[in-house]
Amino acid sequence: MKRHSKFPGRPMPYIPPPPPNTHMHLQPVVLNRLDGSAAQDYEAIHAINEALRVCVHRAKAAREEAYRAGADGRVQHEAASEAYVGSLPEIDNIFAVRAFIAAVAAGVKRGYIAGPQARLLLYTAQLQLSAMRKRVQ
Repeated sequence: MKRHSKFPGRPMPYIPPPPPNTHMHLQPVVLNRLDGSAAQDYEAIHAINEALRVCVHRAKAAREEAYRAGADGRVQHEAASEAYVGSLPEIDNIFAVRAFIAAVAAGVKRGYIAGPQARLLLYTAQLQLSAMRKRVQ
């Protein structure tokens, strides 16, 4: 498949692929500070990957705890789902809402969140975003 430029006669710029085995495409995307301040202490910087890591870790821990208690597979899955949803990020600013949406999408993909529950969570995030962006008249 040949690439065509927007302007005929001008060549497309060459964009080299990332070097092999560097995993540059897997680097976490740093959103911004969740508290909104402009200070540069790096322990307060959160990434979407960090929110996902926390949610998945708590879901796996809840599943293991239910397994050790002798629960069947359905109860283990319910415990993991409740732990995952309970550890979703707070939606108190725009950057946290973005992390929340990413965590909900990842929870659906991994099977921790069912479709109807995901719709409600994403609708909540949409309402929060619209409330943050609208000006009071």
